[in-house]
Amino acid sequence: MDRYRLDQYEICKTRSKHKGFYNCSDIDEALSEIKYEELLGKKLKKENLCWSAWLLLNGCCNIFATELRKALGYEVFIIEQINKKGFHVFCQACMDNDWYYIDVRGVTTNFDEFLKGIRMFIKSEFIVRKVTSKDIATWDEFNDEKDIAIELSQAIIRKYKNYYMIY
Repeated sequence: MDRYRLDQYEICKTRSKHKGFYNCSDIDEALSEIKYEELLGKKLKKENLCWSAWLLLNGCCNIFATELRKALGYEVFIIEQINKKGFHVFCQACMDNDWYYIDVRGVTTNFDEFLKGIRMFIKSEFIVRKVTSKDIATWDEFNDEKDIAIELSQAIIRKYKNYYMIY
């Protein structure tokens, strides 16, 4: 993973700002390298051996976003296809008239850049709205490994906190 100043904002060609894993040449690879067992020093059951930060973007984004809200106070939002067949959960904040989009990849002010990494889930028309308690209750029903995702999210936020701060 190329680790040059990932906790600092880089001004992009589009004049937007981003930091964190957005500064890596291959975000998916960078996230895949952050393994549960290595970061937390705990062994997982055999069927759970592939847990990495990549899963917090691709499958457990809702858990990462809610843990980020608890740690840094951001509002949690969902971007979902109008047909309800795909979604991504993230945090959003506004500072100095700039909107910031925050998930496990880090922070970006470029909505197109933000969408690029989640296009597998958002393939058609979409809406963005605040997450509701009904959303959270629905997710809880379908997440058998929630505790692992919470622990991994908390450890990543602790270790890479500057990647997720907008100031």
